[in-house]
Amino acid sequence: MANVVGTEPMVCASSGPFATLTLIGAAGIVIAFAAGCTQDKTAHASPAPQNPQHGSSEGFCAENAAPTPSATASSCTCEAPAAPSGSAASPAPSAATPVDRPGILPRDSRQAIVVTTPKWTEFRGKVQRYEWEGAGPWRAVGNAMAVAIGRRGLAWGRGLHPDGLPGPTKREGDTKSPAGVFELADAYGYAVAPPPGTTWPYGRLTQGWKCIDDPRQEGYNTLIMPDAYYAEAPTVAWDGVRRDVVFDMFVVVKHNTDPVVPAAGSCVLIHPWTNAQTPTQGCTSMSKNSLQTVLGWLSPKLHPVLIQMPEEALSTVARAWGIPGR
Repeated sequence: MANVVGTEPMVCASSGPFATLTLIGAAGIVIAFAAGCTQDKTAHASPAPQNPQHGSSEGFCAENAAPTPSATASSCTCEAPAAPSGSAASPAPSAATPVDRPGILPRDSRQAIVVTTPKWTEFRGKVQRYEWEGAGPWRAVGNAMAVAIGRRGLAWGRGLHPDGLPGPTKREGDTKSPAGVFELADAYGYAVAPPPGTTWPYGRLTQGWKCIDDPRQEGYNTLIMPDAYYAEAPTVAWDGVRRDVVFDMFVVVKHNTDPVVPAAGSCVLIHPWTNAQTPTQGCTSMSKNSLQTVLGWLSPKLHPVLIQMPEEALSTVARAWGIPGR
């Protein structure tokens, strides 16, 4: 086992009922980023091994260049200029005990990010936030915001929804974003801390983070930390690890995680877009201002989910699945 050097302990900014997102170092050693933690540069300690917990998504926009870490979020070519401040986060729903509801969502889920497109093959769409008060219908929060998804639109991914649904199925390299209902993992960024008011678990990235999107590689659909964390050279092949893209801030989507199925799609993120007319390779993108609005609104206590599909599909399944929809 390689010696770990320069590893900085994490200082938790928030906590919640979320598993850690496992990061695998260049020597094949597992590093666990605890939910809601940022790095503390005042001491050093070796991270404890954890079982892998994978984030999900399909690749990244190849135009991005690696930003330089700094005390504030760095820019990269996959980021649009910040727009004027968005709407403020709404008050938390009532803490009353929720009634049982039909559907596929966890019983404590009271927040939903709903992304819709006009059809399966369209990459331009919109995102609307919703909250549930524990009874009655879902309530829209704020205004709808524009999104850009995968170049070839949507295909059913692997999440909380049933398998075998009518329509296309997500595969690695198809440049489609996953459709369905998904839980969210932690947020990450180059800034020392997330935007003010954020309670969602946040971890600080180093410049060389990567995600394994090659189904032939061990650790497929896993975020890894850079080689700089280790005193010894890597002992595994890194062919298939994406090195062409980094983002200065993103939220990991739990697509294809339990279990991880080879070639079913990997490394799905919600991240800043290049612009409204530029699709992704399978992620969900929006303006940086919109992403900051969403991130500031997310609450670990309300167990948010991502719901993403064409408008017609959403209207068909919304009632049976217990999710917001027309």
